[in-house]
Formats: sequence, C-alpha cells, structure tokens
Amino acid sequence: MHANNIEEVIILLKQIIADEQARASTMAYFTILYHDVTVAVRDAIIEKRFEDNARMEKLDVIFANLYFDAYQGYLNNKPITPCWQFSFESSTMFRPTILQHILAGMNAHINYDLAQAVVASAPDEITSLKNDFMKVNTILSEQVDAVQDKLAKIWPVMKLLDAIAGRTDEAVIDFSMFKAREAAWENACLLFEMSEEKRVVHRQKMDEIGIYYADKVINPPYIVRGITFLIRLFEGYNIQKKIKQLYN
Repeated sequence: MHANNIEEVIILLKQIIADEQARASTMAYFTILYHDVTVAVRDAIIEKRFEDNARMEKLDVIFANLYFDAYQGYLNNKPITPCWQFSFESSTMFRPTILQHILAGMNAHINYDLAQAVVASAPDEITSLKNDFMKVNTILSEQVDAVQDKLAKIWPVMKLLDAIAGRTDEAVIDFSMFKAREAAWENACLLFEMSEEKRVVHRQKMDEIGIYYADKVINPPYIVRGITFLIRLFEGYNIQKKIKQLYN
C-alpha cells in the first residue's frame, strides 16, 4: 500500500475508510479527517498556492506513505512505532470520543512522522521548504469549522457549545496544531543535520513524546474524562452510522 502521487494517496485513504467502515472500526475517524485535509492540499497544489507545488506533492506522498506503512503493519501484526501502536490500539476502546480518536491519530502522524517526511522530501536542503510547510497551517485551520459541523451531526449540542465559545475553540485548536507542526519543523531541522546513528536516537525521543501526548489525549485527568465520557454516550453506539455522517 504505497502511493506515487497525491491522487493515489486520496484513493488509498478512501479504501481504508471503506475497509474500516465495513469492520465498524473507529480507525476510520482519523482517516476521514486525513482524507479531507489531503483533498484540500491537493486543491491548493492545483491552484498553485505554494512556492514549489511539485515538492509539496512529494512531501504529501512521503508523509502519507508513512501512515500507510504504520496502518498495514498494525493490521499484519508487524512491529510499528509505539506511538502509532498506541493510537491504533485505542480504536478498540469504548470510552474515547470521536475527537479523541482523531487527535490520537494526528498526534502520531504530526509528532512522529512529519519531521521524517520533511527530511525525506528535501534531502539536500530544507530551509527553502519552510514557507510552504507553514502555509499548510492555513489549510488545516480552514478545516476546523468543517470538522465541527460534522461532529454536530452526531452530537447536536456541539452547535450550542460552538455558538457559546465563538472563535475561542477554533483558536485553541489552531494554536495546538500550529505548535505541533512548529515542533515537527524543529525536529526536521535537527534530523537533517544528524548522522543516521543519531537520527535513530532522536526518533526514539520523538516517539516517546508522541506516546506522552497520546496518553494525555486518550486518558485525560478524571474531571475531563468524565466530560468526554458523557460526550461519548451522546455520540451513540453505531460506529458505521457515525462514519457515514463524518464522511460525506
């Protein structure tokens, strides 16, 4: 399961969503978000919004293939990095909400995969990639309202909370995503300057950080856990129905 261009990435993501929907698996939740973001990046490339659109497609493909490797490795019981293992295993738990499942996947993909994808896509020089890398933050921010609208179909109270919060919740999500991607860029710069031996050690540190944040997402403090569990009960039990509501 490897893509050669961004259109193939989208095709493979659709296949994963279909497979996980058939299995009634919450692993589809993150993949749906990933599909929507990839389509948005694809459209931005077509519209030539980046300084180097060909390089951004290359980065997107390398980045996606890291996810495909982890996904297939998990399905085939092969060793994968622990932060992805944690994310995939959480899909079997009842308690996490849709948003928690999505954030667990984002955590592994951004905190562990992204820096490596940057280095692989620009092995000779990465400084000139920074502007385009940061432009993706804008594309991600544009997806926040769409995600909330989809979640509101499953949990209508979300609309009321969003109206009360105004732009505050979007600002928090944007900030968190920006900080995670900023850290990924810093890790990419560090990896770029390292020998392969030192890269192995640094990837282990990145993995440990990913596991730390994944645990915070899936197992928050007890007060927060009580709130998320209440949200989870309101979300209902029909996973296939929820996937259909998210993926349209």
